[in-house]
Amino acid sequence: MRRRFMFASALVSLTVAAPAAFADREVTTEITDALATSTAGDGGVADNIVITSSGRVTRTTVATPALTLDSDNDITQAGNITVTSDDDGGVGVHIIGGNTGDFTSSGQIVVTSETVPTDEDSDGDIDGPGAVGGNRIAVLVDGAAVFTGDILFSDTSQMIVRGNDSAGIRILTGIDGSVDYSGRLTLAGDRSTAIDIQDNISGDLNIGGAIAANGASAAGVSVLGDIGGAMTLRGNIATTGYRFQSRPTETYLEQLEADDLLQGGSAVVLSGNVSGGLYVGGPTADTTSETTSVLTTRGDAPTMHIFAGASDIVLGEVVIPAIADDPDTADVDESQAAQHLGYSFVVRGQVMASGDLDGVDATSIRVEGGAGTTATLTGGFLNQGTISAFAYGVPGEEAVATTMSVGAGAIIPLLTNLGEMRATAVGTGAISALYGAPTTADAVAYETVALDLSHATTATLVRQYRRDGVDEDVSLAIYGDVLFGSGDDVLQVEAGQVTGNISFGDGADQLVITGGSIVSGVLADADNNLEISVDDASLVLGAATDLGISDARLGDGAVLSFQIDHTLDVAAFVNASGTVTFEAGSRITSTLTNLIGEGATYVVLTADSLVIEEALDVLQDTTAP
Repeated sequence: MRRRFMFASALVSLTVAAPAAFADREVTTEITDALATSTAGDGGVADNIVITSSGRVTRTTVATPALTLDSDNDITQAGNITVTSDDDGGVGVHIIGGNTGDFTSSGQIVVTSETVPTDEDSDGDIDGPGAVGGNRIAVLVDGAAVFTGDILFSDTSQMIVRGNDSAGIRILTGIDGSVDYSGRLTLAGDRSTAIDIQDNISGDLNIGGAIAANGASAAGVSVLGDIGGAMTLRGNIATTGYRFQSRPTETYLEQLEADDLLQGGSAVVLSGNVSGGLYVGGPTADTTSETTSVLTTRGDAPTMHIFAGASDIVLGEVVIPAIADDPDTADVDESQAAQHLGYSFVVRGQVMASGDLDGVDATSIRVEGGAGTTATLTGGFLNQGTISAFAYGVPGEEAVATTMSVGAGAIIPLLTNLGEMRATAVGTGAISALYGAPTTADAVAYETVALDLSHATTATLVRQYRRDGVDEDVSLAIYGDVLFGSGDDVLQVEAGQVTGNISFGDGADQLVITGGSIVSGVLADADNNLEISVDDASLVLGAATDLGISDARLGDGAVLSFQIDHTLDVAAFVNASGTVTFEAGSRITSTLTNLIGEGATYVVLTADSLVIEEALDVLQDTTAP
């Protein structure tokens, strides 16, 4: 008994003698000295750093970062951090790998030069370089080892960075955790990147809020490392090198100088594996409250650029996480099960590109491999939002508007459109989807391409349909040319419309049109190995169509229309090496673009075997202007 009593007494004495935990190092007013977690505590010991909403760290030298996380501690920043100097360099927060902790920001971080460009000649825009000095970073993560922890920015956080070769967030070492940005980030400087991720992240990468990057080759979000979770975009990202807000008038353009007309970088660059796929958020019939993400690039860089570098990259399936029920609302169940979308790249928001100047191409999305490497979207691509490209062309300054370009080395087995993909251009001498020839005597000055799959060597299915529950008034369309590669490709249109020239490459290809949809344009197939099937839908062939196919079947409600242009003396023509079947209820018509006068005869269809199940009232719907 005595021995037990003495042991208990010793235990009590040991507990009482233990020192109390250190309090966080709080900054509640303005300080000018740099702080590091390794020496932040009383007596120079390691401790957490808390910058309260009234606290400020103000630096006018770039020798030492304002805050440094260099121990197993956290930094919580609700106040302001400012680093102002014309010297190169300058870091707001430095997070060193090999440590464990979290960085949480709900305040402002400003890293800029003391000298700010101004409008010296009062012409409405700043003059000279957009930034003085460079290599400025608001939050830098680097080191020889992985940093363990999360980096979190709330919707009240803000970053302002002005400098060339600079960044809002730059990650140069791996992170065992997640990165979540929901604030406002404004970046100015050539070759700078708002969020620059050059190493791996084990968890999720979530980007919300609003990001704007301006400067030559200035980019929004660049991911060159692997993402172990999902990459989710739920905010607005805008990039440009221009110093004007919209396409300038001729008078205003004459006032602009070379540094006002620079070409910026992409809103999103991805060259790494993403296990949980790439998601651009926006509302759907099932998620009406979700915010629309808007990604915009004004200039010749693609708005979203996904590419393989020295190694293959693979994007996995997008899964919308489950939502738990809110325990504070007992009468309402807000819970939602996880949504397995089945695709690797999903757009529910808006992806927009605009050249703004004559002769500048506009590309919304580009996916491509590298030199001997591939970029694979294992589940394919899904558009439920709006993807648009706008270009301006004149003879001598031609331009191409492309909504989605799939380059060599890209493997995308399925592209599904449940929204709108629109390539638009303004200029002279455009190739018309219905005529296939210049509409004026001018040289062709621009082109509109909705889907460029011409470099693909594997089979691709492009499918367009309307989901159950989606209103018929909601636009469902592809506007612009569709160019296929050398695989066994299928274009399957089950609703809406496809307006543009359609070119199939080599391979056993199929065009399937159903559900009251309308497909119109010049149709071509490189090896005359195309099978056409139309049911309760319309296929309008542009006048320049000179098409060889294998077989065609037109079912009940199908309309096959041939465009005839007597002025250009061209008419759509189809030759089938196999059988063309007109089932009961189908019909064939012609569309005249101008007056024929005394009349003319055009041969529009030949086939090795022609099957007509009932008498056709040929040209019964023909109208002449």
